[in-house]
Amino acid sequence: MKGILIMEKITIKNFIDEYNKRDTESLKEQYIKDNLEIIPYVPFIRKDALIGNLLKITMIDEKTGNVKVNSSAEYLLKTRILIENYTNLTVETDGFYEEYDELKKSGLFTILLIGDDNTAPLIPIEEIAEFNHLLSIKRNDVLTNRYEIHSFITEQADRFKALGEATLTPFIDTLSKKLDEIPKEDLDKVVEFAKNGGFKEV
Repeated sequence: MKGILIMEKITIKNFIDEYNKRDTESLKEQYIKDNLEIIPYVPFIRKDALIGNLLKITMIDEKTGNVKVNSSAEYLLKTRILIENYTNLTVETDGFYEEYDELKKSGLFTILLIGDDNTAPLIPIEEIAEFNHLLSIKRNDVLTNRYEIHSFITEQADRFKALGEATLTPFIDTLSKKLDEIPKEDLDKVVEFAKNGGFKEV
């Protein structure tokens, strides 16, 4: 019994260059068939880890640890993740911007990820849908967890520090420790009060 043939990796730029050299649609289709490998399924644990890293990069400020959403970066990185994990194509630039633009101009972006009225995308649509669903619920988890009382207090302390109001920081730190002694129901009321504008913005 023969083993499964694994195609070698090819950079996106090289793949697009060779694809664009083909003069007819049939030759382009044949080039894709001969050189592109599609991975039909990525395990759940891997998807979960990939999405966790994606959100860490695009939702959390590196310096403060606070929520700082960058939606365009999320979209670009998600596209890169899908292509690198569901095909034998690889990225060679740090930002992926150049490869993204070339994929769009060549039409390969649509072929890989969108499809048209008559043809499904080459990357399985069920996999794209599941990835997007997991991304959505994990994004909500990040936002929900950031409103948990201890995270809320910590973020306020970071804001005070950033504004140079160091005299308030020990007070906030002490308050954070004391919160452990207060019943959760009461803490939830405090957070709700703060989110509704009970605390003035600094």
